Amino acid sequence: MVKNRKIPDWLKESSQSLKDADIPEPEIEAKLTLGYLLKTSLGKISTMAINNDNVPEYIIEQADEIINRRCSTRKPLAYLLGQWEFYGILLDIDENVLIPRPETEVLVDAILNNLPDDEILGIDVGTGSGAVAIALLKNRKNWKIIGADISYEALKVARRNAELNELSDRFFPIRCNLCEPFGRSDFIVANLPYIPTGQFDELQPEVRCEPRKALDGGSDGLEFIRKILVQFDNIETKFLALEFGFGQKKRIIELIERKNYTYEIIEDYAKTPRIILIGKR
Repeated sequence: MVKNRKIPDWLKESSQSLKDADIPEPEIEAKLTLGYLLKTSLGKISTMAINNDNVPEYIIEQADEIINRRCSTRKPLAYLLGQWEFYGILLDIDENVLIPRPETEVLVDAILNNLPDDEILGIDVGTGSGAVAIALLKNRKNWKIIGADISYEALKVARRNAELNELSDRFFPIRCNLCEPFGRSDFIVANLPYIPTGQFDELQPEVRCEPRKALDGGSDGLEFIRKILVQFDNIETKFLALEFGFGQKKRIIELIERKNYTYEIIEDYAKTPRIILIGKR
């Protein structure tokens, strides 16, 4: 790739390279790459491009390397950068955890909208990078959250993110099987694997780079959701908030209605049913 010191020139060329590699949102990925290296925001990069600003050649060389790896390997940009933004918070990310998605921010909103900033204990099941728990703790100064995950490696990432965001005193990572050890909490939040096994090979290459055990929800995608609903029966708590996949709403409601729970469905930014809040009568 020809090196350019002008930001708009580099963005145009890099976006085209990403587009040629069939990578979605190439312009955004190019800006994210440059923003990462220049330690600035997407908005600032856009302003610098409008102003036709220069950038040091050593930055261009690093940026070119990232773009070339992105195009040749289809490895997600978050893994190449080692960080990702979620709910306005910068998180360390590696290949042991899922990359936080925008739709999961709706899960955070659902909990914040339903509980005050009192002294509250929550459980984040399948905490992964700790993204949901950390976003909640950042917005509620009196809450404490247990981050539960079956993966030691994921819990290391979550612990690191709690430290980076100065939340170690209120975030407690625990290795366990879903909610198995717990008897009570004020709420439970879970973003569990929900992709049906048979669909895994049809996913984009980027998604297949992520930990399969954090994605594969069994034959119908609901294996872990069924398990946590069984555990929910025996936990004293206000509600359970779950994220689920496209087309799973009807089946999940059937599972809930069998147990005589109350529920509320919340749509994501694309108006797709994505979150269910489950309460006990």
